[in-house]
Amino acid sequence: MINIRSFRDLLRLLFIFRREVKITVLATFVVVLLGALLLPNRYESTALLLVKPGRDSSTVPIELSNRQAIVVPSALRDPLLDEERMLTGRPIMRKVSETYLAELSKAEPEAGVLASIKNALKSAVGAIVDAGRSVLQFIGLVEKRTQAERMAEDLEKNFKVRHEPGSSVMELTFTWNDPTTAQTVLKTWIEEYQLQRTKTLGRVSLYTFYESEVKNTGDNIISYKKQIQNYLNQLSAVSISQRLADTSQGLNDLRTERNNTTRSIASTKAGLDLLKKQLAAQP
Repeated sequence: MINIRSFRDLLRLLFIFRREVKITVLATFVVVLLGALLLPNRYESTALLLVKPGRDSSTVPIELSNRQAIVVPSALRDPLLDEERMLTGRPIMRKVSETYLAELSKAEPEAGVLASIKNALKSAVGAIVDAGRSVLQFIGLVEKRTQAERMAEDLEKNFKVRHEPGSSVMELTFTWNDPTTAQTVLKTWIEEYQLQRTKTLGRVSLYTFYESEVKNTGDNIISYKKQIQNYLNQLSAVSISQRLADTSQGLNDLRTERNNTTRSIASTKAGLDLLKKQLAAQP
């Protein structure tokens, strides 16, 4: 066993194992460099979501009367646990992953030498991983999954939700390698959760009602357009504007004839009055 009693002994060991020290330093430098290139930065996006449980899931029944309200504590489970389970459910995660993949396909690659090297290394590592996954799937050791399902699992690993006991506020946290992407994914996650929650709370009939009303309104509009077109065909008019223009022209012609007739009547009346005066002036 080597005993190091002084700094001189340490230097002597470094010179003795100089080759091993160089290899160790070089390997450490390579590992640090690859880690700096391959390991992305981590950004965290947070949001606070106020959730009011529905009437069916209320755990604090209240008795209303003329006297002061009595609040009876209930031993039922926390309703926000169901909200958290819905928030981290597969349907919502799949929707979010599909949206993220659609946006990722539209994004432009980063410019620059370092970004190009980083993207090339990521592509090479991704190709190796895909090849290994394909081999395992062909053998039957791994179940075949789509890209959206794999992305949903990655999103699930970086998504966290929690709440304090007795609180109606859920704290959502999503961690990703890009701050803008983290905010966008968390916003999409909340929107999908609100949509699913609205449907789950029994308002599906309301959605159905509005959808049926929109469909009926569209059918009525199409029916009215067909009726108007039939009326136009009966009137031998190309369009309503042309028919209105013809009607306006006819009204203008009638108004002109009326004015001419009025002037003719006035001039005739004036001539008759003049003749009456002349007849009265004769002896």
